[in-house]
Amino acid sequence: MTASGLRTFTMDFAEIMDDALAMTGGEPADAWLHRYGRRAANRILADWANRSLNLWQMVSTTMVLSAGVSSYALPDDCLDVTEVQFRDDSSGDDIDLTMGRLSRSEYAALSNKETQGRPSSYVVFRELDGARIVVWPAPDTASAESLYYWYIQKNQDVTSAAENIGIPERFLPAFVAGIAYELGKVRPTVDGGKLSYLKQEYEGLLVRAQNEDRERVPTRITGDFSAYWRP
Repeated sequence: MTASGLRTFTMDFAEIMDDALAMTGGEPADAWLHRYGRRAANRILADWANRSLNLWQMVSTTMVLSAGVSSYALPDDCLDVTEVQFRDDSSGDDIDLTMGRLSRSEYAALSNKETQGRPSSYVVFRELDGARIVVWPAPDTASAESLYYWYIQKNQDVTSAAENIGIPERFLPAFVAGIAYELGKVRPTVDGGKLSYLKQEYEGLLVRAQNEDRERVPTRITGDFSAYWRP
């Protein structure tokens, strides 16, 4: 017997709910429980962004700089910035120069925030209405080039049963278990022992997936003095 030859397995949210309900057991789900499940799915995805850096959420893009302007709005789906390079293409080639990240306190301690030159440092302000990046020094006329940066992108919302979830296949077991655990919290037929099992199953599968979701490069430990780099 031959294998299917397909590598396209995924699950829409209706299928995830079916499997999660099978794990909890009990009476058939009503419309309210399905709505609760969709809200729980979005809470789980938000929690995953808090727990670790998920590689599938990493996005790279560029931002054009303007002379004398130091503050720039980041994309609406940006949770945080992980790496920034100043991109100089004045020679016709893209030359990327790594910039150092400053804390708010380090940025506040800069005596002259209006200094202009080639940006070498940046600070990210994660605010209620969105995130923004401030570069220092502010670009001068000769340095009004661009930034090349990587940011953590928010997960896509779950809004209907027919949608697929915007996560890799390797995270589906943990996601199904997480939905089962969330449903178990509100199903009267799920006792404390079963709820404890569902939580343990969910956390174990999530840790396994997160441990696999990593960059496979040699580990190097070095001191980071980039925040003290000044032109």
